[in-house]
This record gives sequence, C-alpha cells and structure tokens, in this order.
Amino acid sequence: MIIQELNTNFGCYIDGFDVASSVVDEHVSEVKRALSKYKFVVIRDINLEPAGLENLGSKFGPFADDPYLGCLDNYKHVIEVKRDARETTPIFGSDWHSDWSFQKTPPIYTFLHAKKVPPVGGQTTFADCVAAYDRMSPNERGFFKKIRAKHTAAKAYGPDGLFSNDDSTRAMKIRVSNEANDYVYHPLIRTITETGEKSLFINPVYTVDLLDSNNESVGCKIDDLIRKITMTEHQFKLSWDAGYLVIWDNRRVIHKAEGGYDGYDRILLRVTIGSEIPK
Repeated sequence: MIIQELNTNFGCYIDGFDVASSVVDEHVSEVKRALSKYKFVVIRDINLEPAGLENLGSKFGPFADDPYLGCLDNYKHVIEVKRDARETTPIFGSDWHSDWSFQKTPPIYTFLHAKKVPPVGGQTTFADCVAAYDRMSPNERGFFKKIRAKHTAAKAYGPDGLFSNDDSTRAMKIRVSNEANDYVYHPLIRTITETGEKSLFINPVYTVDLLDSNNESVGCKIDDLIRKITMTEHQFKLSWDAGYLVIWDNRRVIHKAEGGYDGYDRILLRVTIGSEIPK
C-alpha cells in the first residue's frame, strides 16, 4: 500500500488498498494510522457494493446514527448520496458543515464512495479546523476555551428548514422532522482523543449560537470564526474519480459539496462511523 501526501498533515492519497485479500486487516490498520496523521484520506481504485462498504466501515468502529437520511433498501447503514441530471433542488451539503454535529455524540468518520461521477464539477472541499486553532493567538485560545456552541438541525431538516422546500425532483431520501428543532451544546474547542490536537468545532449549517460560562451569547460572530477556518491556505478541493473512497474526520475538518454538474447524474455511497462526546 502506497501513501502519497497531498498537504502536510492534511490529506493523502492511498493506492494499493486490497479489500479482498488476506492483507485487508493489515491495510485497515495502516489506514487508521494515516487517519491519525491526516484529516482525510482518499483511497483510489476501489470498487465496493453497499455490503462491502458496510463491512469495511465496520472495521473502523460502530455505525453512527443518520437521523434524517433514508438508507438503501436492505442496507441499514448505507445512504445513497444521489443527484439526478434533472434535479432542480439545492445541492445536498453545499455549505460548510461537520456531519451531524447537532447530535450529542456526533460521528467521527464519514466514508463516501464514488460510483458515478460527472465529467465536470462535483468537487468536495475540506477546511482544516486544527490548523485554524493553531493559528490563533494565546489570548484567543484562552477566550474561546470557555465558550460553548449551540448546535441544531433546524435550519436544514426542521419544518421550516432548507429541505422542507424540496420539490419532486429530489433523488435522495430526506426526512423533515420537528425533532430537528432540538439542540445540543458542545465546546467550541474540542480535543482529539487519539492525538491530543485542539480543533475548532463549529460550522455555519448546524451552529447557531456561542455562549459564555453565564449562558449568555458572546460578541463574536460565527461567520468570523468560519472565515478563520476556511482561509484559502486551510482548504483542499478534491476532484472525484469513480472508485474513490474518501474517509474524513468530522472532528478535525468541515467540508462542503460543490455543484457545477447540472445535467449529469452523480451517485456516491455513504456510511458514518463511530461517535464521541466532544470534550
């Protein structure tokens, strides 16, 4: 198995991963080590059906809960991230987010496997939340260490949320629910269990407020922190090929889906793995 670094300690390509041979467990161990160093990995030239993706994902931890997305028939944990050529609805996941950060125990890893890729557009852009923390001054770190962030799914999956306005062209199975109006609080700065790194755990889709130790809203704006995370030098834009399996750490990056492929189908398979209370 060959690992090729994309950005220093940010992402890497992995070639030669074999899911069918006797070395698969050894390869899984190498990918886990890579995920401790890199925030996302791109395994190239791999072909997995839903059962194979479920099986591989299970080697990295227990499956997480995907509350508002319907799974494939006969596959309890596999979501089809699909957009048909005729769709007119907004691109799914098109603003910066960390998957399911509104949960009490958000998922650690997301696995996304490309089955059908359009010839143009459709990139996924990642931003490094650890690098953004590292660039903060000691005073900023001290201030934000005391801040809690309020997360909710209301803006996306609530009765008045984005997906409540979908039309019949939406190919994905998305569920709108009153439950999306619930909220949780997470520390704005969280510690990564395996590495001890500090990361800014905030995103504009699910984070709606920042509170101090007195439970009062603080003066700083969420958008200001997002701009710190998404500075050009903290970003990597990934162009997909069929056969890519991308695994990213939701604790250490935020990401967004790019459009630009109107008139083309796009199909990816997804599972979310692990869960952890942010601390």
